[in-house]
Amino acid sequence: MTAVAIVALLTAGWLQGTSATAPVRTATIKGRVVRADGRALARVRVRLMISQSGPPLVTETDLDGQFEFNSLRAGTYTLAASKPGYVDVEFAQRRWPGHGQPITVAVGETRDRVDLVLPRTAAIVGRVVDEDGEPVEGAGIAVLESRLASGRRRLVPVQAAGGRTNDQGRFRVYGLKPGRYYVSATVGQTDFIPSNRDLPGYAPTYFPGTPNPAEAQAVALGLSQDASGIDFAIVPMRTASVSGTAFQADGAPVVGGLRLVSSQRSGLAISMNARIDPDGSFEFPNVAPGEYVVQMFKSRPNAYTEGEFASALVTVNGANVTGLSLHAAAGSTITGRITLDGSGTIRPNGVELVLTSIDADLSSPESGATRAEIHEDWTFRLAGISGPRRLRVVRTPAGWMVKAIFVNGIDVTDTPLPFGTRDQSLSDVDVVLTNRITQVSGTVTDARGDPATDAMVVAFSTDRDRWYPESRFFDAARIADGKFTLRGLPSGDYFVVAIDEGSDWQEAALLDLLTTRATRVTLSDGQQTAVNLKVTGR
Repeated sequence: MTAVAIVALLTAGWLQGTSATAPVRTATIKGRVVRADGRALARVRVRLMISQSGPPLVTETDLDGQFEFNSLRAGTYTLAASKPGYVDVEFAQRRWPGHGQPITVAVGETRDRVDLVLPRTAAIVGRVVDEDGEPVEGAGIAVLESRLASGRRRLVPVQAAGGRTNDQGRFRVYGLKPGRYYVSATVGQTDFIPSNRDLPGYAPTYFPGTPNPAEAQAVALGLSQDASGIDFAIVPMRTASVSGTAFQADGAPVVGGLRLVSSQRSGLAISMNARIDPDGSFEFPNVAPGEYVVQMFKSRPNAYTEGEFASALVTVNGANVTGLSLHAAAGSTITGRITLDGSGTIRPNGVELVLTSIDADLSSPESGATRAEIHEDWTFRLAGISGPRRLRVVRTPAGWMVKAIFVNGIDVTDTPLPFGTRDQSLSDVDVVLTNRITQVSGTVTDARGDPATDAMVVAFSTDRDRWYPESRFFDAARIADGKFTLRGLPSGDYFVVAIDEGSDWQEAALLDLLTTRATRVTLSDGQQTAVNLKVTGR
């Protein structure tokens, strides 16, 4: 057993203790990690997780690709492996994206030959030319995925996947997992590199050569499958500059944290940094036609306080946009308390209260990480809040769920609330938790009548008005051994359906389709119900 695994076990407290009541930890899981050609892979990070909760045990493979976890308690585990240049894999995983199969061990049992095969990542290779067929050097290349963002389908950049064309206009983006991708090229929009800062007049262009993201062509990558010949010409188009002045809340000129991004009302995926002068003047050059928002923000001072923020919506149609004036505001403050409706003892650190953004254009880009500071007396505080938000409890101790949220005695559960000014601050917020928790559980079978694998169960309200991003009337659970459990849905009527993993099931069009295949259930406070489902596909 490696030293890394021993340290991980000690850190997690999983080694057998001296207490007579400590669980027996005598099981072992061991195996080997190899490449697709069967050759051993050394220094692979192997993670072992129990019931998808708690910190994982971690080790690395030796020179022969071997790994081993000892002194385990009986239970069901998930095993995963990762290494740079290879696709992350779970044990017995059969599709990507997807999940593997759990590993169950009994007291004293040794599970050996728990082997994994790591396929190599894929690459996209191509060339960018101008309207005359000449190579474009220094063009910014981005690889994007189609995702739901703020309730809309957008092309979103894949993290750390991109680069620049060389002197022949060629590019190669590597390290990609199986999936469907889109490729874009930009010249002069995203930063100020000498090789392209003086080349205005080109729109962000998507393969196979269109400025319209809706006309972009997907590049499908299989396991370890490179896609070559992704060649296209950037589209000449009249661009413009966006300029103005920006000041912090104390009146001082802005010094950073200023960007131009595609509006969420757009399908684009552009982000530009500004040229900023000492007096607070700024300019974004070479902006293609489209809907944008200029956002000015400061970093958050702590986890429960957002930084100063200001924004301005901008439409660019080929003419320069001038005279914008941004003045940051310190935002609103929210204070209140958490009330327990039910018996039992729980700690405040088991509760997580957040603010979900309703309009990303009007909220700080750091808003998704804001968490309330909850004190031992169950009072809480959030500060520096801007933009329309919903208060939402995203984590509670086992057996508890949110019942209602009140402001000055008025029920605002799931209601959008405006923030940004001192007058919009709230000081009498009451978040009520209850231990009368709902539950939907049951079994899932596949087309052959066997317990389903590689599937998930989703539940969503029958009321379309509740189909909004991060709605608490949505929930999903992976299927384990053909069984599932969903806990903590609010009272109401729901559709429940089993589908293949990997789909953006919260998209309205797909939800409409699923309603025709789903089982309908009604939940009241504290109700538990069981349903038996069959996988229906995506």
